Formats: sequence, C-alpha cells, structure tokens
Amino acid sequence: MSKSIPDLQDCLVNNKENTNNIVAVKMEKTIGLVSSITIIIGSIIGSGIFVSPTGILENMQSFGASLIIWIGCGIFSLLGAYCYAELGTMIQRSGGDYAYVLEAFGSFMGFLRLWIEVMVARPATMAVIAMTFAKYILQPIFPDCPQSNAVVRCLAAVCIMILGFINSVSVRWSTRVQDIFTYTKIIALLMIIITGFVQISLGKLNLSRHII
Repeated sequence: MSKSIPDLQDCLVNNKENTNNIVAVKMEKTIGLVSSITIIIGSIIGSGIFVSPTGILENMQSFGASLIIWIGCGIFSLLGAYCYAELGTMIQRSGGDYAYVLEAFGSFMGFLRLWIEVMVARPATMAVIAMTFAKYILQPIFPDCPQSNAVVRCLAAVCIMILGFINSVSVRWSTRVQDIFTYTKIIALLMIIITGFVQISLGKLNLSRHII
C-alpha cells in the first residue's frame, strides 16, 4: 500500500525539476528602427487626410473657412499629442489608451475602452479606409463608368482579408507593407504640396471652379 502512494518529498523534488526545465517563451524582435519610425509616421498621417478635404470643401464652399478648420483641428491635434506625451512619461506601461484608462479609471472602464477599440472603432476605421482605397483603385480603371457599391465593397473586403492574412503570417511582411504604405503617403502628400506651389507660382489662384 505504501509503495502505491508517491512520497510527498519525491513529488516536490520532481515538480521543482520540471519547473527548472521550463524554458521561457519570448517574442522575437523583428521590428527595427526604420520600421518603428514608419509605423509611427503612418499612424500620425492617417489615410483620412486624402478623404477629409473633399468633404470639408463641399460643405464650407470656401477655401478660407476650410483652412481655418484645418488650422483649428491641427491645434487640437497638437494639444492631444502633448497630452499623450505626458501620459507616456507618467504611465510607463504597454497598452496605449487601455493602460492610461486602466490606471486612471479602473479595470471596468479600461475593459470598455479596449472592447470599443477592438470591436467598434478599429473595424469601422479599417472599413472606411478600405472603401476609400477601393474607390481610388477603381476610378482610373473605369473613369467613365459609375462605381458600383457592390464592387467597391467586394474589393475593400478583399483588401482587408489580404492585409489580415499578411499580419497573421509574418511580422516582417506586415512591417514591409507598412513601410511601403507610409512611403506612398509621404510621396503623395509631397506631390500635392509641390503641385500647389507650382500652381500658385503660375498665378492660378482662382480655384472656385474646382469646388464640387
């Protein structure tokens, strides 16, 4: 009977040996300095910069008022950036907004913030960006044809699935895609700015006919 019951000391020794043999699992650092910078720049320069000006100009019907709105939004964004910089120095934990809300308001509000971000805010943002990307892709291909909502949605869904697959398969692939998108956005903005200065230097200051 005594042989069938394992000795308590032997169990503790075996458990300690098994614990010592456990190897800690660590994530491989695959994001370098350049990729980190492009991720931050890509987050700062949102894709909405290519969509918002049209809506603002259509509703304001004035270039001066549109510029005032952009300046005001820039000031608010700058104040928000200063707030985030202060929070980052005070609360040195990973998690972004979730960590800040968790520290300030507790676990329940932190959970709500993270749940809304994952289930509502991020999917809606991705859907808008994908729809805009699909419209811009289809416009030069079919310049004289009205865009079908079904085609735009299907193309947007395909884009989201491709990006989701890339993010699931490899971190290196996703960082390379992020680098390409960031460089593309910077080049596009520089082209817009340079074109604007060229038009001003040529004396083409009356742009009222471009208001839709």
